[in-house]
Amino acid sequence: MHGKVCVITGGTSGIGLCAARALAAKGANLVMVARDIARARAMAGELRALSDCVVTTHYADLSSIADMKRVGTEIANTHPHVDVLINNAGGIFGTREITLDGLERTFALNHLSYFVLANSLRENLLAAKRANGGARVVNVASRAHRGEVLDFSDLQSERDYRWFRTYGRSKLANILFSRELARRWAQDGITVNCLHPGFVT
Repeated sequence: MHGKVCVITGGTSGIGLCAARALAAKGANLVMVARDIARARAMAGELRALSDCVVTTHYADLSSIADMKRVGTEIANTHPHVDVLINNAGGIFGTREITLDGLERTFALNHLSYFVLANSLRENLLAAKRANGGARVVNVASRAHRGEVLDFSDLQSERDYRWFRTYGRSKLANILFSRELARRWAQDGITVNCLHPGFVT
């Protein structure tokens, strides 16, 4: 991983922070996408102390399509090669919230941010594959998807908002997205995986 460019969303706490620490220790150069500027700066300092890695940060509301498109463009323009994209940021909300785009927040944050950023960085992943022989996308999902189905007549949970069901459906969307992206990008040599991470403290 030494010198590889790894983009991580939600890398300032939990699963994302554990992944960022492990990658920094291996010498990867990290591109962090976060919403909390102070926390991101503190984490960047910690990660730089682990190794000689380069850490850059981008700030966004990850539930905002406009913000994710902006950040995707910023990263694409400043990092011609992206070796690894880890879509990790996510959340669970006790009450139904609506984003500026008019979308239910769990769906927007947990699923659409993955979709927008992966597609924004496709050419950069392809460039890394050509240069280094491989590139990959890792989407953090959850076994909370079990027993859920996507209700395409109510994707925004307007009729029936139950926080854990809505979360589980967003994680099911991650898995289905990963499978389809893996199928579509296989011919380009970009590996796409998703995972259930278990508990991380």
